[in-house]
Amino acid sequence: MIPFVTINLDKLRKMRFGMGAMVEFEQLTGIKLMDLEDEMSLETCAKVMWIMLKQEDKELTFNKTLELIDEYSDNLNDVIAKVTEAIQAAFKTNIESPNAGKPMAKKN
Repeated sequence: MIPFVTINLDKLRKMRFGMGAMVEFEQLTGIKLMDLEDEMSLETCAKVMWIMLKQEDKELTFNKTLELIDEYSDNLNDVIAKVTEAIQAAFKTNIESPNAGKPMAKKN
């Protein structure tokens, strides 16, 4: 199971970047996940966060998500770090999983 990452805004909220959220992100933005690379715009970050948060709160809108960030976050660096953590959690390899393999060393 892809783990949740929590963020404290108006209340403790859970974010998970599962397959449904990934597909919705690509459909909403037209950006393929593999094209994100290491940087993303604030708008893209906010959209990813909204998509993850609305899995638990179906009534949450994009504008309400922005309001929650503005009203309750201490700084944007923390918000971006939490969104990044949730994205990375979706792609971590669980060594105990029978489907996970160890990375192969590159031969020179």
